[in-house]
Amino acid sequence: MQLFRMESSDHSDDAMPKAQYVAGVAGRIYVFLTLACCLTYWALGMSLFDALNHALTTLPTAGFSTHDASFGYFHSPALEWAAVLFMISGALPLLAYLRALRPGGWRDRIDPQIPVFVAMLAAFVLIVTLYVWATGQLSFFPALTKAAFNVTSIITTTGYVSTDYLKWGPFVATCFFLFNFPGGCTGSTAGGLKTLRLMVLYRVVQQHVKQLLHPHQASPIRYGRKILTDDEVGSVGTFAFLYLSTFAVLSIAVSLTGPDMATAMSAVAACMANAGPGIGPIVGPAGNFSSLPDPTKILLSFAMIAGRLEIQGVLILFLPSFYR
Repeated sequence: MQLFRMESSDHSDDAMPKAQYVAGVAGRIYVFLTLACCLTYWALGMSLFDALNHALTTLPTAGFSTHDASFGYFHSPALEWAAVLFMISGALPLLAYLRALRPGGWRDRIDPQIPVFVAMLAAFVLIVTLYVWATGQLSFFPALTKAAFNVTSIITTTGYVSTDYLKWGPFVATCFFLFNFPGGCTGSTAGGLKTLRLMVLYRVVQQHVKQLLHPHQASPIRYGRKILTDDEVGSVGTFAFLYLSTFAVLSIAVSLTGPDMATAMSAVAACMANAGPGIGPIVGPAGNFSSLPDPTKILLSFAMIAGRLEIQGVLILFLPSFYR
């Protein structure tokens, strides 16, 4: 129950229905979006087999394709933009769709993390687009299409690719490494740190700076209309510390098994976020993890489980007090 509450993005004062009802509604929304995604892919040129398989890995932000070239196999900007739409749909809180369907829900109950997530994603897409266009590697609209698809894929931790974006230069490679960390919204199928936590961390820093300038001013930390308690803020800080600490320890451990630093760090970041491709010729968008040594794969398997279960869910299994 504690893990469920930490993952949930619903911190409003509304009395939400019982867990069984919430699960049922979320399941129906998920199935509806998956069917809509499948039909859209089919209408835009995929075979029904490909459309169904890609829909089943778009909404869960899982990213597996029926082709080695992933979405690059189809050479279709229309399919890439459709995938962008549904990858974003999977990275939004599932219960936000329920609130939006209520009378006045889209005005009064919009989750504050949603506009922040969309704005952050749009900014990252624009940065990569302008860089690729300014360096003359692609004209503007192809650059926008490729940037939108691949940036959205990594930030939502889906893991599809439509081109080898590492060929765009070290700046883009560095950006895509960092894109592994933000993730989608809490309450979604995406991994990563999650937008809600990033917002809380930003407001903690903002509060600290305000108190340095005005020591006697009361500056509560808010999320939407709600003032967060010290326990809620502390849980976010604890998670961020554990996430980054686990990343650092696993990166060192993986590097000891043979891979170079860039491969080790990007592979761990991608696995913890469940994002798919990392950086470099081995685990990058044009490679895969098959050539890595077995000890490396075991460590990365642990990273995938720890990241998907939000770190604490795995670490408490190693505490003797948990079994008392």
